[in-house]
Amino acid sequence: MEIVSFIILGIWLVSLYLFWLFREKLSKNIENQSRFFLAYTLISAIVLIITQGENLFIPNDYKSNLITEIIGIVITVFLIDRIYNYINTKNEQLYRSISLRVCRMPIYTYCANWFFIYEPNNNAQLNVELNKYENLADFFKSDDFYNKIVSYNFNGLIAVDKTYAQYYNEKMQNVADKFQNILAKYASKLSHKDIHLLEHFGGRAYFFSIFAVMKFISEAKFTVIKQNVTTTVMPFNNNFIGVDRENFNKHFDKLIELINAYNEVVENDFEKWTIQNISKLNTTETANKNPSIEW
Repeated sequence: MEIVSFIILGIWLVSLYLFWLFREKLSKNIENQSRFFLAYTLISAIVLIITQGENLFIPNDYKSNLITEIIGIVITVFLIDRIYNYINTKNEQLYRSISLRVCRMPIYTYCANWFFIYEPNNNAQLNVELNKYENLADFFKSDDFYNKIVSYNFNGLIAVDKTYAQYYNEKMQNVADKFQNILAKYASKLSHKDIHLLEHFGGRAYFFSIFAVMKFISEAKFTVIKQNVTTTVMPFNNNFIGVDRENFNKHFDKLIELINAYNEVVENDFEKWTIQNISKLNTTETANKNPSIEW
């Protein structure tokens, strides 16, 4: 019986090693991995002592004390873990709320850039067009929005020495920098999901690469020689034409996800970004009438 007990002890030790070796199969979270391993170790140890204690030369009096001590450890560890988990959850919620609130203006700027690509010349007409949609998701995933984006000529000149490709690349990079600054400040306190979402608009999204490529194309010099006359040509420039509609929509699904996350943490409707108020930044006149604004 003693040999069998020592074999069982060996199997238990091997099981601990295998449990730790394959802990990632149970959870990707390091804290959960540790919880599962500790729970398995303590509970299986109690079972082993109860069933094989005598054969492992553990006196009955000592066995009872040992089991009591292990149970005490289990209870203590469980309570400490619950307290830690509660505090950690509250802190995560707090930092998530703070970081998302700081996203207010980067979200507005990012959306405004797309609004002005959609309707570059007439703010009044932009408001009319946006009012046709119930929410931002319907607008950004509409055929009208998609068709206007893919037909936009980014080689058009916004100034004598600057194309729209150069201008919007600068604007989008500016937005990405703002999201990166938020990440740099709060990343250590945020969940993996929130970090991934902020990283997407911090330059990870492939859309930022498209703007960079179009900027490069707009800076290249194309010339045409006709009848001994050399003319500089700026051909149509829009790489969004090559983006699958499904992938186009995926990007704006991410944007809506971020906007919804932001809206969840703000306290009043005035601060929320909806299609009714994101189309224009609140003016001083409207802000004066709103008592909820912090001055």
